[in-house]
Amino acid sequence: MSYNANGINISDKFYNFNSLISNTNNAVTTNFKILNKDISNNYVGIGTNSNIPVSKLYTFNYYIGTTNIGDLFELNLPFFYGIINTDYKMFPGNGGLLIQILKTTSLSFTHNLDCSFCVVGGGGGGGYNSNSNAGGGGGAGELITGSINGYTANSKLTITIGEGGNSYTNGSQTYITYYPPSTIPPAISAFGGGYGGHGKGHGASVTGSSSGGAGAYSDDNFYPGSVTSRTISNLSIFQSMISYGNSGAKGNDQENDSGAGGGGGGAGAVATFPGNENPGIGGAGMTIKYGSKSFDLAGGGGGGGRENGFGPNPQGVGGAGGLGGGGAGGGNYVSSTSKPPNNGDGLPGAVNTGGGGGGAQNNTGIGGKGGSGTVIFYILPSGVRI
Repeated sequence: MSYNANGINISDKFYNFNSLISNTNNAVTTNFKILNKDISNNYVGIGTNSNIPVSKLYTFNYYIGTTNIGDLFELNLPFFYGIINTDYKMFPGNGGLLIQILKTTSLSFTHNLDCSFCVVGGGGGGGYNSNSNAGGGGGAGELITGSINGYTANSKLTITIGEGGNSYTNGSQTYITYYPPSTIPPAISAFGGGYGGHGKGHGASVTGSSSGGAGAYSDDNFYPGSVTSRTISNLSIFQSMISYGNSGAKGNDQENDSGAGGGGGGAGAVATFPGNENPGIGGAGMTIKYGSKSFDLAGGGGGGGRENGFGPNPQGVGGAGGLGGGGAGGGNYVSSTSKPPNNGDGLPGAVNTGGGGGGAQNNTGIGGKGGSGTVIFYILPSGVRI
């Protein structure tokens, strides 16, 4: 189907409802018919996807009453190689096109544009129990905010989502690679978080991302991994980038091998050492807001709990994970009817947050897996150009 306005075929400027998988047809009835079928039966209206009206870029001298038909329909802006709600999500009602990438995939846009973005690496895994001492929480994946300036229409963006690390393993990097015409493809990446130390072990030192907490210890001082901050220079269309990451905390020092692990660092805060009687709490991540939608990302994992029956925390409760998907430390909730959650294993970081995994409880268990990373794009109407 085609309809020309000012010599321009407008049919390719709208989202074609028939090509969409999971959106309902909320298009406004226009009373403009082609072959006796209202145009709203073929195109998805404002509020379901991008919230960028066609009239922001194209002027059509076709009106329904006093309303330009271009105000009623959305710009056909993105082209996805993935599946909605599996590989990516779209969030309507935010004044622009808001996309979160969930799995490794690719996409492109039909117009030149500028936009904001956020990229998060995979979270580090929590430390495992060793020598009857609790493991530390995993550090969050690196969180980077920045802007894309000068994207060329129809160029592919390939996103590789970093996986969270298994117990005592760093998370992996999340990449964005840009394929412009006739140019070597530039890529940026957010590093994975550092692992939590095992019992009587150090956490991993990292660059950019957050480091893991140390395991509990009794005969030597074991410390969390250190963090080396980094400055990210502009690279092609990727500009104004800022990296966020913080260090984890040390674990308990207990002469009787009964201590708790330290928490992993988060993108927004270091993990604070809670003293020698309490489990480490993961460092807070960051809340990133685009339009009216907020994302809590990159929290540190909690330290593994103490041995049951010791200190002011006699039930051996694990440390809480940090805001932004950090997994709680493994703990022993004793009762006549319940078993320890996950048998003392640390809990995993939340998927698509880059949160660190929780450390294992004293005397039992393995560290929780870190949460996978994510990428978010936010495109405003003012950033789209013909």
